[in-house]
Amino acid sequence: MRRLRYILYCCLWASVLLGQDSLVWEQELDLYLAEANALYRKDRRKAMDILRFAESKAKGFKDSLALARIYNNMGHSYRHWGYTYRAAELFTNSYILMKNAGEEEAAGFSLIDIGNLYYDLKKYEEARPYYEGAIAIFDPKKETGARGIETCYNNLALLAEQKGEYKLAESYFRKALRSREQFKDSFLLAHSYFYLGRLALVQKKGPQAEQFARNSMEHRSGGQLAGRYDLEFLPIAQHYILGEAFHLQRQMDSAEHHFLRSIELAEPYPQLSSYFLKSYYSLGLLFREKGDKKEAEKLWKDALKKSQALSFFDEKELLWKSLISLYREEENYAAMAAAYEQLYDLVKRQTPGASESMLRFHAEWRNYNSREKLAQQEQALAQEQKEQRIQWWILSVIACLLVLLAVFVVLLNKKSREVSQKNISLSEQNRTIASKQQIISENAEELRELNETKDLLFSVIAHDLRGPFNSLTGFSKLMQTYIQNNRWQELKTSFQILDESSQQAYWIFENLLGWIQGQTGKLEADSQDIDIRPIVEESLRLLSSMRLLKNLNIYQDYVSAYAKADPYMLRTVLRNLLTNAIKFSSEGGNIYIRSWEARNLLYIEVEDEGEGMSKEAIRKLFQTQKLQTKSKSVSGLGLILAKQFTECMQGQISIESQEQKGSIFRLSLPLGEQAQVPVPESMQPHKQTAIAPSPATDAQSFMQEHLHQLKNCLSPYLSELHSLSVYEASALRKIVEQLQAKTENELALQQWCSLLQQAIYNSDESLYEQLTTPLYAL
Repeated sequence: MRRLRYILYCCLWASVLLGQDSLVWEQELDLYLAEANALYRKDRRKAMDILRFAESKAKGFKDSLALARIYNNMGHSYRHWGYTYRAAELFTNSYILMKNAGEEEAAGFSLIDIGNLYYDLKKYEEARPYYEGAIAIFDPKKETGARGIETCYNNLALLAEQKGEYKLAESYFRKALRSREQFKDSFLLAHSYFYLGRLALVQKKGPQAEQFARNSMEHRSGGQLAGRYDLEFLPIAQHYILGEAFHLQRQMDSAEHHFLRSIELAEPYPQLSSYFLKSYYSLGLLFREKGDKKEAEKLWKDALKKSQALSFFDEKELLWKSLISLYREEENYAAMAAAYEQLYDLVKRQTPGASESMLRFHAEWRNYNSREKLAQQEQALAQEQKEQRIQWWILSVIACLLVLLAVFVVLLNKKSREVSQKNISLSEQNRTIASKQQIISENAEELRELNETKDLLFSVIAHDLRGPFNSLTGFSKLMQTYIQNNRWQELKTSFQILDESSQQAYWIFENLLGWIQGQTGKLEADSQDIDIRPIVEESLRLLSSMRLLKNLNIYQDYVSAYAKADPYMLRTVLRNLLTNAIKFSSEGGNIYIRSWEARNLLYIEVEDEGEGMSKEAIRKLFQTQKLQTKSKSVSGLGLILAKQFTECMQGQISIESQEQKGSIFRLSLPLGEQAQVPVPESMQPHKQTAIAPSPATDAQSFMQEHLHQLKNCLSPYLSELHSLSVYEASALRKIVEQLQAKTENELALQQWCSLLQQAIYNSDESLYEQLTTPLYAL
């Protein structure tokens, strides 16, 4: 019990530690992702190191949902840095993991991210199915689903805007706006008004753009922006929209103010948004319109200098094109050539979505520098010819080395084939040896099981048959004394005890034969419609001596009593269950026998109020091994046989038990019809007679009446009896055999020996103390 309790404590502690580890990991992952989100626009290397470290830990925990979240964050980082195809791979992995885990809404956001990548590559028709597929996934009744649908509407509006379908774009933006008004989220409302303002700019509607931008700024001040990742992004874009709106309305001073404000807000973190480059571009155009070309050139150069490490390729292209246009007006061809050189480098570094206009500008730049390029090409051609000669010699040497290497490889392959043939032969021999070892181990295991079965059978015979045969020999000698003294009443009682002992011995033989049949697989049930009540009564009659020794009360309650079962097998099962209940019941306890009908099954319960069993003992109860309890050593064969017979009759047996409270054995058998088969005469219930003397009260009166007489007969054995317990059956039986072997035995001594045999047979410690303790007092 201590070991079992220790194991349970260890399991509980391990489960607590595992639960704590899981909770700590979730909190740690949230911290990693939050820190990476804060850094990926400012320090890409540090942000990626954090995400890769989190990825390695998630793989160690085998947490697919955590991996999906990490891949999604990595995808956003790579998209921001301009690595479109790497971002597409990560978003796809995130979508697959979310989908497999059943996270439908998270998978929908991954679809949106993939569509955004196609939008970045200007493949607008390829992006549309992803947004529409995400709308089909999201549930608009949930807040998260509504957020996803709003994002999809905004993206579909951007696709329509790129195609020039401005009315369709405005309808999508307003759908998203109406949805966001329901949840009253100032941040998202500010975004919606911003998109409407930008659309108005595209349509050259200055007043509408101004109104939408101001609405966006009003909602942004609603106090719900704490913790948003693009808290700094939105003001930059809003001031840019206001500047363009005032520019369209020819309010130059206001436009200049808002462009400068947008640039000022982007100064600490220019990587947050491309709108600060657009503000530089528009501000330069404003100064150019005023005639201040030097200021326009300075602004555009400053913008390009600040954006060297950034990935805003479209805005950089626009700035370089503006500078080239400015230099063309001024006929500054040297500066224009340098600008074309920079533009060409930008085209080479740009992702596959680079615009074809950049390549046309590069062709124009080559025309301005044809002479210089021609000289450089001639020099490069001479250098190339020199390098080709050197390469030819190097290739010749490499060819010779390759020939030698090929010869070496041929020889090595020949040798490796020989080695592989030997390895194959050895592997076949190893497989043969392994298969033989497997057969030997299986045979050894089977032999071990057979030896255990043999030992079990011997232990059953040695333990269970010794008691009934001791009773037969003891009472046969006692009956001789009764006949000599003409004590016919005691002789009649002894005959009844002999009959019960012989029936118990026969029952044990039946159990052994049934168990052997179960081991050989020859069990077959002859199912009939029978009444279980006579079978229970017969079993109780056969076990009456054991029941009366403990002064047990039997309560029977039959709601339904007809089962379809084999009479012999059912008799064996019930007898074993009742024996088990009587053996482990406390003195003066109760045993309940119940039966009822449910779902075309007859349920039979045998409940006792004895010691009960632990869960580990219940688990091992039906195994073919010896079981140990606190006070009794039993073979367990009867319960194993009960399980086999029940299953053979298409039934089941189950156990409910609590330590120190008792056990319930429950049978379920097919329901039978009422008494179609007559009950055998041997199964008819009849009145039982008690064993005399009964241990609870008659043993005490017997010892009081014959104490001095027994003291004289047992005085040589008192010290040995005092040192023994009722469980040391072998030593006690030797004492009984010595006493019964004496020819001058008195009737009181014979009765004392008979009671002691019953105490040994039933392992009854109380009866043993009543028979021995008064002798020590004298």
